[in-house]
Amino acid sequence: MLSLVLMTAALCTTGGGLQGSHDSACRAAMPAHSYFDAGIGTWDCERGYRKDDQVCELIIVPRHAHLTGDEYGKGWECDPTYEDTGGGCRIVHVPENAYPSADPFDPGWECKRSYRQQGDACVRIRIPAHAYLTAAGDRWECERGYYRGNYGSCAPVAVPQNGHLDDFGHDWFCDRGYRKQQGDCVAVPVPEHAYPTYDTFGRGWKCLRGYRVQDNSCIAVQVPEHAYLSRSGDEWQCARGYRRDEGSRSCPSVEVPANAHLDISGHSWLCDSGYRLQQNGCVASGA
Repeated sequence: MLSLVLMTAALCTTGGGLQGSHDSACRAAMPAHSYFDAGIGTWDCERGYRKDDQVCELIIVPRHAHLTGDEYGKGWECDPTYEDTGGGCRIVHVPENAYPSADPFDPGWECKRSYRQQGDACVRIRIPAHAYLTAAGDRWECERGYYRGNYGSCAPVAVPQNGHLDDFGHDWFCDRGYRKQQGDCVAVPVPEHAYPTYDTFGRGWKCLRGYRVQDNSCIAVQVPEHAYLSRSGDEWQCARGYRRDEGSRSCPSVEVPANAHLDISGHSWLCDSGYRLQQNGCVASGA
C-alpha cells in the first residue's frame, strides 16, 4: 500500500497529465503538510516545510532566525544583528557609531558616515583643513587647489606662472605654448605660420592649414592646378577626373577610353558593364 502511495505521489510531483479521477488520486496520495496546485497538476510543501523524496519535512528554524522560502540551502537565515554559526544564530556585537549590516563581506555591521572601521570599533575620521568628506562618508579628499601632503594634511598646489590646475584640482599643467621644466612653465618656440599645442612631447606646435613641417619651420603647401588641400591641410590631392603624377607634382587629366567610366576614387577608370579591359581600352565581352 505504501509503495502505491509513493508512486502516485511521484506522478503528482512530475505533473503527469492529471485529469478527473487521476486528479482525485493525486490529492489522496499527497503527503502531510503539502498542497495541490491544480494549475500545473502537482503538489508542493507548505511554508516551513521542504520536499525530501516524497514527503514534506519540517524546516527547523533556530532561535533568532527566519524562513527564507528558498528551495535549496538551509531554508532559513539569521535575523539582523545575528550571525550564522552553522546550526544556529548568535548575536553580533554592533559597536558604537555603527549599524547592523546584512552584507556577507561585513562583520555584521558597518560604521556610520564620518567613521571608519578600526578593528572591532568605529573611530571618527579626522578631516584636516581644506578637506571634505567624500560621498561614501568613509574617507576624505583635499579641496580643489590642494593636494594630500604629509601627516594627513592638505597642502596648497603651487601653480607657477603660465600654469593652471588640472581637471582634478590636485596638480597643475602648463598653459598652451608652455612646458614643464624644473617646476616652472617655459615657453615653447613657435615658428611663423604655426600655433602652440598642449602636447607634452614632440615639437609643441603644429603648422597652420596650408603649411607643412620642414625641419623646425612651416612652409606653404604648393597646390598644383586641378588639386585642393587634403583634409589634414598639410598635403594636396587631385580633383575628381585627374590623377596624381608624383614626378611632376601635378594633376594631369584621366584619359577615359570609350565604353568606360571613372571609378569611385575619380582618379582612374573602369570598363562599362558588358565590356572588358583589353590593353588600354574596353572591348565587348563577347569579342
